[in-house]
Amino acid sequence: MAHVHRSFKRRWIGLIQLVLLNIITTWDWVSFAASAGISAEYFGVSESDTNWLSIAFLGGFCVFAPGVIYLVPKFGIRSSCLAAAILLLAGNWIRYVGAVAREGGIFGLVMFGQILIGISSAFVLPIPTSYSQIWFTEKGRVKATAVATLASPLGAALGQLISPLWMNSAGDVPRMILWTSILSSISSIPTIFVPDTLPARGPSSAAAVLGSKQQLSLLIHSLQFWFLFIPFSVYVGLFNALTTLLDQILGPYGATESEAGICGAILIASGIVSAIIVSLLVDISQSHVLVIKALSPIIAICYLIFRWIPDLSPIMGAYIVSGSLGAASFALVPVVLEWLVDATFPVGAEFTSTICWIGGQFMGIVSVLVMNAFKEDGNAAPPYNMKQALTFQAVLGAVVCPLPMLVGVFGGLAENRRHQAGV
Repeated sequence: MAHVHRSFKRRWIGLIQLVLLNIITTWDWVSFAASAGISAEYFGVSESDTNWLSIAFLGGFCVFAPGVIYLVPKFGIRSSCLAAAILLLAGNWIRYVGAVAREGGIFGLVMFGQILIGISSAFVLPIPTSYSQIWFTEKGRVKATAVATLASPLGAALGQLISPLWMNSAGDVPRMILWTSILSSISSIPTIFVPDTLPARGPSSAAAVLGSKQQLSLLIHSLQFWFLFIPFSVYVGLFNALTTLLDQILGPYGATESEAGICGAILIASGIVSAIIVSLLVDISQSHVLVIKALSPIIAICYLIFRWIPDLSPIMGAYIVSGSLGAASFALVPVVLEWLVDATFPVGAEFTSTICWIGGQFMGIVSVLVMNAFKEDGNAAPPYNMKQALTFQAVLGAVVCPLPMLVGVFGGLAENRRHQAGV
């Protein structure tokens, strides 16, 4: 007999706190990338060196995210959120100390703070699918997952817009870090109110009886998982790289840091609006696969077009293509994650989600490193352009595009495994 899921009012407390934590961790991540030139000037390093602050964040996530797989089933989501809040506080204030310890700051200490914030993100970014499985009914899970997951890019949008406003010159960098540290402290306090007592367990509880090796084995042998895991990882990675390097991509063509920040905000804001609309429709229609197959080619085409945007129209063209890319990319994320929870059952929601996010953040590191290596020198036309990096982005986006089209072609669809199992 299938579970009859109840709704609990206290679920909103946890959802709101997941939103706050995801917003501020990602804001911290892009706070230096949004004004790479000013940040580099303050710390006395190159713009390429400032990219390591983003890589440090992503690396911290990848190394510690597997801990979520063990922490959530054993200690609950509240413990994961508390760990995230503590690390977030520590990382932010260590960054501030590193910035003001001496004139020009201590770059290594700031990077250590970034690593701690990246680890903090590992304890909240993969959580939304698990939270929605436990606290929300079938008709509201995609929406709940979307709200908490999209808080992360919302934080990136705020960081792209607001951080440059706080940094008009190199001397303003410590002030920017201070403000983000204060916001992080305020956002962390409500974590103590995240509900710890779980309602009647939902579908994810059935997976709790499986060991990690069993769950990993099920994923490895699932074609449906690979058809979505690979493009999900690549597209998330490319998006992270684009967000990190946008200022450096558009800057050689005359775009100011504020204009690049606006472009990044459009990239993300359009995605948030699109994802909310698509999530509502998917919750009603349950047409996950159709949406996935429709959005994947749009993403690939946008990366292809973006290859020529800096040459043709570095401002308005970038705004338009970024809006389209963000709309397609963000709408895809919660739909893929929720569908994979169904398709890979009885693997736990936190297990599948964490593996997917590790793949995405790892590809973010790879993409930033490769694209940074493709950056031209001062003798190029224009100097320090990233044409080759954009070519790499376009090719990689196109290569993985066919994989989502294979979902359901081999082995059939598995959308209703949870229902077939009676959970």
